[in-house]
Amino acid sequence: MSNRLRWGIGALLVLHGAIHLLGFLSTFDLARFEQLGAPTLLPSGLEPGDPLLLAFGLVWLVAFLAFVIAGAGVVTQASWAWTVTGIAAGISLAATVVWWRDAWIGAAVSAVVLVVAVVVHRRGDATLDRGHRAGAMEGSR
Repeated sequence: MSNRLRWGIGALLVLHGAIHLLGFLSTFDLARFEQLGAPTLLPSGLEPGDPLLLAFGLVWLVAFLAFVIAGAGVVTQASWAWTVTGIAAGISLAATVVWWRDAWIGAAVSAVVLVVAVVVHRRGDATLDRGHRAGAMEGSR
């Protein structure tokens, strides 16, 4: 994978992760966003500070952190990068499904990221391109 592609994918993962901060900040009542309304799949009438909302706020935060780690892993060609990317996408889906009315686009993006992560992971070590692998193999002789 070329440097530009790695940095581009890494940046997109971090950007997608950063959007999850909206959910965290909103559920912890640290900021208000008109675009993020009440959760679709939780009981109505939950007030800021409700333990259930705070729990999902932590899910949003963990999704953010996981996407940042995944992005860094892709950029650095870490062997675990696509595994963490898949985990981040799964966590993201858990949060976005609960806020479906407002976060369905994020859920779609996370679903695509999950599929890509699974495909890349199943292909084997996709952190190195063929040319780099060949060079590494020659250097080990």
